[in-house]
Amino acid sequence: MAELIRVKCTGGDLVITDREIAIELKRPFGGGLIRRDSIIRAAITGQNAKTHVTNGFVDFTFSGAGKQLVAKLIKPADAQRVQAILDETPPA
Repeated sequence: MAELIRVKCTGGDLVITDREIAIELKRPFGGGLIRRDSIIRAAITGQNAKTHVTNGFVDFTFSGAGKQLVAKLIKPADAQRVQAILDETPPA
């Protein structure tokens, strides 16, 4: 499972691999994983990106497999990279 991108969001890190999309929350200074929630990319049935008008930050919502992942307040430059990866790489 190759990691394609990892960017900061309010829930921790938005991580996109060739197989899944996950939000990971880690302890500071390499203390280990606190929480991880993911959806297999092939199971994603909906994706939405909402841009905040005031600051340009982006919220991504991924739904599928009976749940939703919401990555809030991603920096505009990071959001462009995330969208490009989602557009370019098909789910494995």
